[in-house]
Amino acid sequence: MPRYKDWGDILKWNLQENVPTLYGEDPDYRPDIYGKIGNSGVSICCLDDAKILYSGFDLCDPSTSVSMTINGPAATICAFFMNAAIDQQCEKYIRQHGLETQVEEKLLLKYEKAGKKRPLYKGTLPEGNEGLGLMLLGITGDEVLPAEVYHTLKAKALSSVRGTVQADILKEDQAQNTCIFSTEFSLRLMGDVQEYFIENVVQIFIPCRYRDIILQRLVPIRFRSLRLHWPMVLPLWNIICREA
Repeated sequence: MPRYKDWGDILKWNLQENVPTLYGEDPDYRPDIYGKIGNSGVSICCLDDAKILYSGFDLCDPSTSVSMTINGPAATICAFFMNAAIDQQCEKYIRQHGLETQVEEKLLLKYEKAGKKRPLYKGTLPEGNEGLGLMLLGITGDEVLPAEVYHTLKAKALSSVRGTVQADILKEDQAQNTCIFSTEFSLRLMGDVQEYFIENVVQIFIPCRYRDIILQRLVPIRFRSLRLHWPMVLPLWNIICREA
């Protein structure tokens, strides 16, 4: 459940993924790790998982902020989050314009008529949860809406979502060691994410967040008072490597 101080405060999610997710594993294909699900966080291995996790919370609402503690698969989890937010906006548009029938037709064609199992939410929605985000399980907004409408809604979502993703690959390399890719590739991938954020005007979501305790372990004393943000990471990492 999200943690908050009082009603009326900004709703902040403090999200932790569990061990299989940290390593980029899908428990559906790994029975040996199934027992670890829910032990120390949530399992997010696909876009539908993210849609279900955030269902009922408007991710583009100014009062919603999501903080994700994830490092190795940070870019993938961030992509799940962004696409969940985009599809929420698509769902709101679909409901406002009475296009539910088109969604059902697309789902029937994609799953039932193709002999595939259709993704569905299993369980009872909590009180007050209207199920925002669950209509497009197994399908995305661009498969239903005209391209120009979808791109407008996508731009609105990307400029509205707020929160952070830790993406602290230096910590993974030196301490926790839940790495999926090499440190060099991970840093380049973080750069690609930042480039995408700049090009698509993602203004109030922070794609890289380093923690002071990590700085104490990795960074020379004269740099420890700095608050690291992405433009500083690569030059500082080069300095660390040279001094090491």
